[in-house]
Amino acid sequence: MTYTCFTFFFLPLFRWNVKYYATASCCGPVYLLDNDLGKRIARGEVLDLTEEDLINPVHQNNYGGALHCSRCGYQCSSDFTYCPKCGNKLL
Repeated sequence: MTYTCFTFFFLPLFRWNVKYYATASCCGPVYLLDNDLGKRIARGEVLDLTEEDLINPVHQNNYGGALHCSRCGYQCSSDFTYCPKCGNKLL
């Protein structure tokens, strides 16, 4: 989920432009989800996503020797064990 947030002295007051995303665990493409479906997932409902739900690809990974961090999305070379940006262990 991404959103824009208005804060006042570090207190988040309200947010807008909320978008929900899903990442495939096999090869890592990121898809934009419908807002209603994303809200249901954010509430904790366990849903099985179908191919019809994943129609808007936002980012496709190309495995040309580079890895993408599963936490922050940073692209780094395949000789890294940990992400140099956030420290997450790369798979």
